Amino acid sequence: MTRGKNGRPDRKMKPIILVLCEGETEESYVENLKQKYRLPIKIVSKNEFIAVLEKNNESK
Repeated sequence: MTRGKNGRPDRKMKPIILVLCEGETEESYVENLKQKYRLPIKIVSKNEFIAVLEKNNESK
């Protein structure tokens, strides 16, 4: 691990993966992948996602 200016190791950013699902089938597929590969994925409903987008647009 590389060292920053202050002598401490630099932190690595966790990747963010966005998966847009239209129905329950896709959501269950992603959930199975999450369990099989132990991926740090958070499944968000369409309504929650839209609310986050609107909130981000208002703050800009």
